[in-house]
Amino acid sequence: MKKIRLGFVGCGGISYRHINDLRPLKNLVSLEAFADPISKNAIKLREAAKAKGAIFKDYRRMLKEIELDAVEIASPHMSHYQQIKDSLEKNLHVLVEKPMVIRSKDAKELIALAKKKRKILSLSYQRHTMGQYRYAKKLLKENQIGRIEVISALMGQNWIEIIRKSKRTWRFDPKYSGGGMLMDSGSHLLAEILWLTGLIAKEVFALLDFKRLKVDVNSAVTIRFNNGVIGNISIEGNDPAGFRENLYIYGEKGVIALGYKDGWYSFFQLRGERATSFPRTSSSTPDKNFINAILGKEKLATEPEIGLKVAELSESIYKSAKTGRKVKIE
Repeated sequence: MKKIRLGFVGCGGISYRHINDLRPLKNLVSLEAFADPISKNAIKLREAAKAKGAIFKDYRRMLKEIELDAVEIASPHMSHYQQIKDSLEKNLHVLVEKPMVIRSKDAKELIALAKKKRKILSLSYQRHTMGQYRYAKKLLKENQIGRIEVISALMGQNWIEIIRKSKRTWRFDPKYSGGGMLMDSGSHLLAEILWLTGLIAKEVFALLDFKRLKVDVNSAVTIRFNNGVIGNISIEGNDPAGFRENLYIYGEKGVIALGYKDGWYSFFQLRGERATSFPRTSSSTPDKNFINAILGKEKLATEPEIGLKVAELSESIYKSAKTGRKVKIE
């Protein structure tokens, strides 16, 4: 079977996770090229991958000169739109790091282009391929907790410290990042809520704390979804304890809980009964899902419409925080 010829656009820290997740697929994937404005980043990633792919400073030259089937994009957020568009125009499948794009109008354009080109456009939201999250989605689809009433979510991360230590300070510059913790790690939390429940955000009221940076660090968001569901999301980017995540989905008959605190946890509890931990279920990765979806072996875990929903919600959060008013999402 012919291998999928893959190129990397952006060769920074997160790219190494993708390389590791692609190792078990070496019989299906050939790493043909690595593009990064800083050449040494591309060279180091190629060495880590033990590949022989070509090195480029300009991803557009890579797209022009190298025969590829797909690309993985792991560049600063504000670059995503143009890089996705250029890749789709070259008839390539695309897996992009979160967030897909900053603006919802760009998301709509790219979704239409991917459909026109009949190419896969997906996002690297790891939780969507983790066994416990897929199991939770199954429970919700089966209406096991009844009609959803309330969603409560929290993410805490020592985000400021991580960025300063890693020297990836472009995340502090809205010209490159498009936003702060909400747009970065917080994107996972927004996406998993929308992906798990299928709900659509209708109204938002938000408060942001920038902690003297140019981008948001802490967020407090209240949301009204369709079907009368209400929710609150708290994102803390200066958590002294490191990393934690909690998501509670309350229904008429029960509750589903997912998250991380010294390890991933998940449980399901019906009214009047004891909580039950989720059974052990196999997990995958966005990279494996992406490759198998190209080969027609798996259904895509994250459709690009999730990227659009996240962009719409993020835009509204920032607008609400700026104006001090509740914002309706059309």
